Amino acid sequence: MLPVMQREFVEKRGWMTDEEMVDTVAVMQSLPGIIAVNMSSLIGYRIAGIWGAVAGTAGVILPPFLCILVIAMGMSKLAASEALNHIFLGVRSAVTALILLSAYKLAKQIVKDAFSAVLCIAGFLLLVFVEMEAIWLIVAAATIGLIHMAFSCHSAAKGGKP
Repeated sequence: MLPVMQREFVEKRGWMTDEEMVDTVAVMQSLPGIIAVNMSSLIGYRIAGIWGAVAGTAGVILPPFLCILVIAMGMSKLAASEALNHIFLGVRSAVTALILLSAYKLAKQIVKDAFSAVLCIAGFLLLVFVEMEAIWLIVAAATIGLIHMAFSCHSAAKGGKP
């Protein structure tokens, strides 16, 4: 959903900037629920108030719900289909490519220096190999960011290089 939302909200409609999109995604990732629903509610609210939030939420929930309902009704007949298994293999591969594209675009906007690169790589490694909960990674990264800012400000006040 992220590439679709970025293209629609930033590039096509101009409802937010790239930086706002990155910040919104970061906040939405830390909230419970599905990111697309959270973002559509937020953007709908920003554009048209409470009814915009309702419309945005409904617009994100209803199409997949109806598709899943139709698929579920016919799935029992197709569950053993070799062709269907290959279709889903292709779909999963395409979804993986979309997720990687989103990660690449976000990284290009966020990773601007050695500090952010090290933090990004460390976070990825913790998520993959230690299976750290995402919320604790976010809290730890925020804390490290604050410490880095305090250190930079302290160094700048002493006349050192920030």
